[in-house]
Amino acid sequence: MRTTTYLINDIKGFKGKIPENAIKNLEGFQVYYTLQENNGLAYYLEDLNGNKININDLNGYKKMFLDECFDSFIKKREISDKYKEYITILNEPREIKQEINERYKIFMQYAEKHSIGIYEVYR
Repeated sequence: MRTTTYLINDIKGFKGKIPENAIKNLEGFQVYYTLQENNGLAYYLEDLNGNKININDLNGYKKMFLDECFDSFIKKREISDKYKEYITILNEPREIKQEINERYKIFMQYAEKHSIGIYEVYR
């Protein structure tokens, strides 16, 4: 299974290209985009607070960044120079980390409820 998470931040890319006071007025597009290959292709799109985003609700400008990430993932290449200031490839997949944290919380709740050690839960 291959997983790659991209941090897209167009505000970061605009710095030095447009005046700071103009940047302050921008809404910006800042998201985590995770692509996962495992007997097919899955994607996860979240804002920086972890809220899921429907890819169909994005405009063409925002989809342009996702297309670059998708192309990078499929061709197993780095982000092209045109987008490097806007997109960062993260070393640790975000989605998997969250899933592990959720499982840990469930195990801890079970162990606490039944007054047993965490290692007994795994048996």
